[in-house]
Amino acid sequence: MDYLLAIKTAVILFPILAFFITGPYILYQYHKFASIHPLKTIIIYSFVFYLLCAYFLVILPLPTIDSVMENPDWMIQPIPFHFVLDFIKETPLVLSEPITYIKTIFHPSFYVVSFNILLFVPLGMFLRYYKG
Repeated sequence: MDYLLAIKTAVILFPILAFFITGPYILYQYHKFASIHPLKTIIIYSFVFYLLCAYFLVILPLPTIDSVMENPDWMIQPIPFHFVLDFIKETPLVLSEPITYIKTIFHPSFYVVSFNILLFVPLGMFLRYYKG
């Protein structure tokens, strides 16, 4: 349910932020080319919506101040690729036993990494479009 809250918040704030972010881009396109290409505008709007949803999926829901004070372990992970060590420590994966492969797929340390990768796939597509 928390994911739906983040997406609902993004949908509510999208028209306001999209106007302020894409407004200058549209004006620049109009002054440079004397027209506004509708497909480029739609792609810009979808990119802004993607960034907004990704931001809210990562940030929301914010924990209460009391829960943060009680559990100081909820901090940003500054060590790159530390998730690999977490995956090795926490999952029931044993390479010599194929029955553990399915258990590993449904373990939280696996799907957190998988969903983070899926979260950034559209960013790669948008960047590929913009860079040509």
